[in-house]
Amino acid sequence: MVNGKFELTDEIINKARASISNLADNLIKLKMEDIESYEFPLDEKFALEIIHEDAPFYLIIKFASTNKNIICMAPGAFRRDKVTSDGKPIDPPHFHRWRWPELFDESVIVFADPMIFWDDNISIGWMIGDANQWYIETLSEIIKKLAKNQNVINDNILFFGSSGGGFISVCLATLIKHSKVLVNNSQFSILNYKQHLVKRALDLITPKFDGLTQEEVIEKIKYRIDTPELFKRENYAPYITYYVNVKSEIDIQDHSIPLIQDHFNQDQFKGLDVIFYSEDKEIPHHPFKAGLMMKVIDLFAKNNLYNSEPNVEERIILRDRYQGNCKYTFEKLKEENEELKKKNLEMETSTSWKITAPLRKIMRKIRRKN
Repeated sequence: MVNGKFELTDEIINKARASISNLADNLIKLKMEDIESYEFPLDEKFALEIIHEDAPFYLIIKFASTNKNIICMAPGAFRRDKVTSDGKPIDPPHFHRWRWPELFDESVIVFADPMIFWDDNISIGWMIGDANQWYIETLSEIIKKLAKNQNVINDNILFFGSSGGGFISVCLATLIKHSKVLVNNSQFSILNYKQHLVKRALDLITPKFDGLTQEEVIEKIKYRIDTPELFKRENYAPYITYYVNVKSEIDIQDHSIPLIQDHFNQDQFKGLDVIFYSEDKEIPHHPFKAGLMMKVIDLFAKNNLYNSEPNVEERIILRDRYQGNCKYTFEKLKEENEELKKKNLEMETSTSWKITAPLRKIMRKIRRKN
């Protein structure tokens, strides 16, 4: 590290290029200023390398020739002990859903978190960045340039992610105004997530801010780790579509309830579609299975990005065996709490935002009971 900035070496870059060659045959290396004018291939997957302020940004992309929508997929946590088929460690960059670009009609951008290069043990970094740049903000500029290259307007960009990738997606949709965002079991404030993972990331970035304590660093970059703070900074909040598993206590208690409490009171609040579903699995926080997730994303894109004739009119996305378990706004919770049921009815029939105060009181009671 030099002057609080990540020091990128030739060894790191060479390992990254070798690693990404296993995921895409074609690696295009560009500078930021060349993105808008570059002639990218169409209808085939390729990798893109952008080095900016000594931080490595790697993306896997497929640009569609007949569809002017873009779906961007964000990374969450990774297992750092994964190895190749011959037992060798997998070097970063690490991508979630890197095989998916070829499975959608839309253009697809899958990107990696540069934070993973900082340390061999960090499994999630939320693209916090260093003292010189916020990685999410830099990535937003890269995506805007890629969209301009393809003549795609912000309204036709969708960000998707689960868990930490959901947090990144909400931030990107805030920075790229009028884009869409769809998240599954997402974080909205990093500080509410698993404390050992949060501590690892904060311990890693704190020395990059010369002379500041960790508390001072948190205060300085609060907009990078807490979405309500970002909304205030940007004076803008995107409309969020949020799927959350009611079986996941950490998501309900630490993210859903705080999301409602914090966001509804903000002047920037645009709207929030919270869709509770019930799915029993070993780790309830984990996202939908791949097949269902692709259906969710595909249907959302077909109905919310530009299409002259949307393929599907219905807004409800969960189907088949999931549809019977799918419950909308507080349905699952109100079955278990008569007082909440009463307030939920008040909320559904009220035309006033004054209902948010009593609703918050009920949420606090639920938290104490649990």
